[in-house]
Amino acid sequence: MQRAENIAPFLSAQQTAKFLRQSVQTTVIGTNNYYAEINSYKPISGRFLSQEDAVSESSSVVVLGYTIAEKLFSGAEPIGQAIKVGNMGFRVIA
Repeated sequence: MQRAENIAPFLSAQQTAKFLRQSVQTTVIGTNNYYAEINSYKPISGRFLSQEDAVSESSSVVVLGYTIAEKLFSGAEPIGQAIKVGNMGFRVIA
């Protein structure tokens, strides 16, 4: 019998992501630091969620997909920028 080494529960919802005057409707996935490993996800730049992000209540970080990053930032560097997703603020890490 195989044993699961890691699990990545997730919740998805439709939300509006905003940066300055740009906004885009998108699917948001809330998950933990194992999601990238399990789904073979590799950010183009930046990093994925860390264990510290997953357990810290004060760490509000977001990983953007390529299309959303392009729509919000028009080719500018998103890493380190602050965006809103729904009514919550996040810092872009990838």
